Formats: sequence, C-alpha cells, structure tokens
Amino acid sequence: MSVKLVTASNLWIVAGAIRHSHYTLDGTDSFVPSKSYKREATCKQCGTCLNVGEDELYCSACDKYYNKGQHIGFADFNLIRKVGFHLNHSSVLEQTMITFDVEMSTKALLEESRHRVGLSQTVTSSRYALDKIEIKFEPSPSVKVQQGLETIKQIVTECLEAGEPLDEVAMLLPQAFIYELRLSMNLRSLAHFLDLRLAKAAHRTIRKVAVEMVEALPEDYKELLFDYKKGTIYKKYKAEYNKPFRKGKV
Repeated sequence: MSVKLVTASNLWIVAGAIRHSHYTLDGTDSFVPSKSYKREATCKQCGTCLNVGEDELYCSACDKYYNKGQHIGFADFNLIRKVGFHLNHSSVLEQTMITFDVEMSTKALLEESRHRVGLSQTVTSSRYALDKIEIKFEPSPSVKVQQGLETIKQIVTECLEAGEPLDEVAMLLPQAFIYELRLSMNLRSLAHFLDLRLAKAAHRTIRKVAVEMVEALPEDYKELLFDYKKGTIYKKYKAEYNKPFRKGKV
C-alpha cells in the first residue's frame, strides 16, 4: 500500500479567491508572475520581503529559499488559515486540487468511496488489466486469515494462467486485494477525510492510507491541516503515529 503525490494546487489560488470576494487583491503578498499588485512577496515564516532571483525567492532573515511556482506569502497564508479554517468559511478551500497515485486494499477503497463530495477517482480496471498487474493482497495480522488469502492468491494465479475470463477471475478477489488508482480531491474534502480516517475507530487499512497522504503533502498544506479545528487532525495524527510535524502558529 502506498501513496504518492502527483500535484497540489498553489495555495495562492485560495488566498486569491478570498481576496476577490473582499476586493483586496492589492493586499496579496504571494509571488504571482503576472500580478500588478502593490505589495511585495514576503516570507511565509516571518513576513520579511523576499529577494527575487531568476528561479527562486530568498528570505535573508530566515535564510530560506522558496520556489516561485509554489510560493505563498505570510499574509496570504494566514488569511487562508483564518477564513478557511478558523472562521469555517471552508467553501474557499474547494478552489484547490490535490492528486495522489494510491495503492489501497478493496476494503480501504470501499471506505474511501463513502467520501463522495469534492473527490474523484479512477481505478485500475480488473476487466482489462487483471492479467497485467501484480496480484497483491493486504497482509492480515490473523494467521488463519493470512493462510486463506495465500490460498485465494494461488487460485487466482492458476485461473489467470489457465486463461479464464478476467471478469470471472475478478469474482475471486477478496477485500484484501490491492487496487491502484488516481485520486483527486480539494482541500475541504481532504480535511474532512483526514478528520475521520485518522481516528482510532477507522480500520487500519484506510488509516494507513490517510497517514501516507499526510506524509506526501507539501509542507504548507500540512501546516494548515494540522491547525484545523484548533489542532484536532494534528493531535489525532501525532497521538496515533508519533510523527514530529510542525503545527505552525497563527
């Protein structure tokens, strides 16, 4: 089971949407190549105005470099945190798109499919690709269940080698079978997904997917999500997996 980030929208898109609604675009401090706004780009950490190089932005106060294509300024970042999360105007978070390549068990996929708003997925087809992909099952901590899975895997392999119709062979696949899929969601949906699927009550397979999603995210996204609802997502994640991610400050 694995999660890889394909792409994540520049967070300035969210800040820009908020500023459009309040007609305060001149207040943006993110680096936008085409902008004609008055304010200079600033460091997300300290708010210092950045030195603009050919390919990068540099903060002399923090000795930190920023990628021009993914930069978000201090004021814009905290505007998203305040409006999108603390004041619960979360519709602005729907302006983003985060895409992952994911491997997950059928059981996890069934649970993920319950999240239907702001989420899109394309799953590898068992009808057309079952004889081309590696047959993998999610391991079980139960010895008897694991033995059963190994037996089923052997039967599936024998059926494929015998040239049985793929649609019929797919009927043998258990919930432990690992599918590959491309999964896209906006930041609002991702926050809701993590809030539910990082909880102890979630099954270990979907919780593992949620954890790997967090680990794959850009740092700016992590800071926003870990402060969501005054840190509940962060606390769930850290308590369960003891990962030293930074919470950030308002």
